[in-house]
Amino acid sequence: MKGTEIVYQAMSKFMGLPTRKQAGQFLPEPALSKVSFTSAADERAAVQIALRACYDPRQDDARLRYVMRMPKAEQGVEFDRLRRDYPVRRECSSLKVQLKGTSKSLQDSFRAIGFKLKI
Repeated sequence: MKGTEIVYQAMSKFMGLPTRKQAGQFLPEPALSKVSFTSAADERAAVQIALRACYDPRQDDARLRYVMRMPKAEQGVEFDRLRRDYPVRRECSSLKVQLKGTSKSLQDSFRAIGFKLKI
């Protein structure tokens, strides 16, 4: 969706037209909109939690492994279904990360990844 939005914005600018839509308008409401961490949070674990809240590759892995255990004759159809029915995956910027008394290092890590911060 983000790629489509970037192309839409560039085409609108090129053609001298205003951009009136954003990709987020076409996506369902996210299941999780905010996570909070305090000064007790381990930096690596906090970043991992926030990233997995946006996208957990273990779920893709489990679905693909399930398909690969099917009989060969069914794998192609099921793989196509996985691609066709792929779950919505959000950008990191869609998740607000609230940080209470955390280190500058943790704040910088979240900013570098693209999360919205509330300090």
